[in-house]
Amino acid sequence: MEKTTIAIGMIVLATAVWSVMGVYTHLTTLSPTALTLVRLAVPTLVLTPLVWWGNRSRLSLLWHPWSLLIAGLNGVRAILYFVGFQHLPVGQAILLLYTWPVMLAILGAVVIKEPWRWMRLGWAALCLIGITLIEWTSIRSGMPNATGVMAMVLSALTNACMLLALRRHPDTMSASEQVWVQNGMGALCLLPFGFMTLPQYTPTQLGGAVLVSLMVGVVGYALFFKAVQWVSPVTGSFLAYLEVVFTFCLGYWVLNQAITWVMVVGGGLIVMGAIGSQWGQHRGH
Repeated sequence: MEKTTIAIGMIVLATAVWSVMGVYTHLTTLSPTALTLVRLAVPTLVLTPLVWWGNRSRLSLLWHPWSLLIAGLNGVRAILYFVGFQHLPVGQAILLLYTWPVMLAILGAVVIKEPWRWMRLGWAALCLIGITLIEWTSIRSGMPNATGVMAMVLSALTNACMLLALRRHPDTMSASEQVWVQNGMGALCLLPFGFMTLPQYTPTQLGGAVLVSLMVGVVGYALFFKAVQWVSPVTGSFLAYLEVVFTFCLGYWVLNQAITWVMVVGGGLIVMGAIGSQWGQHRGH
């Protein structure tokens, strides 16, 4: 019981840490490309010595075709993530991002022929209703942002594709290896852009990005992956949705972004649909 309580606390802390990234994206002057490079490079630099020390032969994982696909998808996902968060209120952005479980369930059934249950269609419909409610209200209020919405939806879709590719990877990887593979090649590919964009920023600006990337990309995931060794994957997945709550709260407290009843109702429908999709997968549906 004590380990379970500690694990739940660790997951809650991890989701609070993850929520910082979206808010920081609103506060920083770094471009999405620069943010993506720093966000991918920091976990890579931290984890490479650990992978090397654990088993030097595992470094070849980075060059596996599936790993290259995963890293490429993660790089695109990250750029779209930062574009979306810079163009939308953080609450709206995180809700659109968390449609990825529904997309993953649909892709799993269509692409790799995972068992399909019609209940998943109901969960997908809940997500769609929630998105429609939020975006319809945004359009009526005269504040539509097609760039931000498209970026976040595509980021969610790319994230689902990346997770599907991780399932199909022929090697069984540890949690640290998964994070390392996702970030490594993307950081290398963006390095040339870094030489062109990073020098224009001050050490303070870059230091802030490095610190937040360390918190989110290393500390947050370390807490989460350690915690899920002590609780069931279902519990870990459900608690991860607290990131939505923390993001809304930080947006309200730090950025003075309003929380409307439409956002709460629409967000509730999206989160219910996403949780329902994951619950079905964990039960073999």
